[in-house]
Amino acid sequence: MFFHWNDEYGVGLLEIDQQHRLLINLINDLYMAIHENKSTEATADFLTRLKDYALMHFATETEIMRRNSYPEINAHLSQHNEMILKLAEVESKHFGGKFGLCSELIIFLREWLAKHICESDKALADYINKGDGNKPNKFA
Repeated sequence: MFFHWNDEYGVGLLEIDQQHRLLINLINDLYMAIHENKSTEATADFLTRLKDYALMHFATETEIMRRNSYPEINAHLSQHNEMILKLAEVESKHFGGKFGLCSELIIFLREWLAKHICESDKALADYINKGDGNKPNKFA
């Protein structure tokens, strides 16, 4: 396995942690497709599944941030948008035959997700878990 879940990635919000685990699995699936020299269509399918799931995950986090009036929402959403644009660009080039998927992309995805979880998502979870004293936690 290329990308291993470890306790460092847990943010303490069950739904988010479950989604992060699935994102890691999807990155591993894409990695295996590339290293098993799957067809362009097969690797494109894995890339599309990863992008679509990332969009759903980011929508979940966005809703949580909005419900909790998260003060760093704009910076957090900016990071999500950067990743969405990167995945869409790679997908478009790959479907157009202009870009072969490679290990460098997978390493980028692993490093981006690990950093995003350990920094931005943990900050969000800490904010939600602590609350601001004036309103209840609105995670669920």
